[in-house]
Amino acid sequence: MVMSGKPKVYIESSTISYLTARPTEEPIRKAKQILTRQWWERRESFELYISQTVVDEIGLGDKVAASLRVDAVRDISILVFVPSILFVLSNLCFSIVSSWWQYVKCIVMVEIGLFFSQ
Repeated sequence: MVMSGKPKVYIESSTISYLTARPTEEPIRKAKQILTRQWWERRESFELYISQTVVDEIGLGDKVAASLRVDAVRDISILVFVPSILFVLSNLCFSIVSSWWQYVKCIVMVEIGLFFSQ
């Protein structure tokens, strides 16, 4: 993995969802789509990363929509982790959250922290 002097950005699943979603007229969602697409046009200014967890998540659901989401991240570097450390931290996450979704979010934050602390 080549490290550049560019700012590092972790791409979360909602970013890709707003990027590839069909346009909407619902005001808040429309604004998020517009802002995400504007930011995406400048993505070359950043060193982008994604986790396998996010790749798996955006690959779920409607096959056409999932294909668009997965294609959007095809050239983004996938973070690699040491499983033993992730196992210990995932147990910690499990002990401090109250729902499965919070657990997944905690694991993603652990992944980000492990990578960016190196």
